[in-house]
Amino acid sequence: MQKVDLRKQLAALRPEYLQSHKERLIRQMANVEQREARWHVAHMLPRLRLSSDEREIAFFILLGCLDNESRLVKTFSMQALAELAEDDASLRARVGALLEDPSKTGSPAMRTCGRKLLDRLNEANL
Repeated sequence: MQKVDLRKQLAALRPEYLQSHKERLIRQMANVEQREARWHVAHMLPRLRLSSDEREIAFFILLGCLDNESRLVKTFSMQALAELAEDDASLRARVGALLEDPSKTGSPAMRTCGRKLLDRLNEANL
C-alpha cells in the first residue's frame, strides 16, 4: 500500500515520473478489484499523458468504477472522469451526463463533488 501512496503523491507533484508506467497503471485499474488500489490509480490516470486510445480505455475503466460498491472509488472515479474530460472536448458531454445522477442521488460527498465537477466542466466548455 505504501508504494501506491507514494505513486499517488508523485502523480500529483511530478506526473512525468509515472509516464513510463502508464500501461501498467491502466492494466492495473482494469484488473484489480481492491478498492484502495482502484481509488489511487483513479487519482493517477488523468495526470498521465494519454493517447486518444488510452484516454478512451481509461474512460471506460473509470465508467465501470461508478458501479463499484465503495463510495470512495465512485467519488475518485467521478473526479478522474472530469479531469480527463477537461482536456478532451469529445468526452465533456459524456462525462457531464454521467455525473448528473450521482450529483443528485449519490452519497453527500458524491453530490458535493459531482456539483463541483459539473461546474468545472461547464466552465471548460466556455
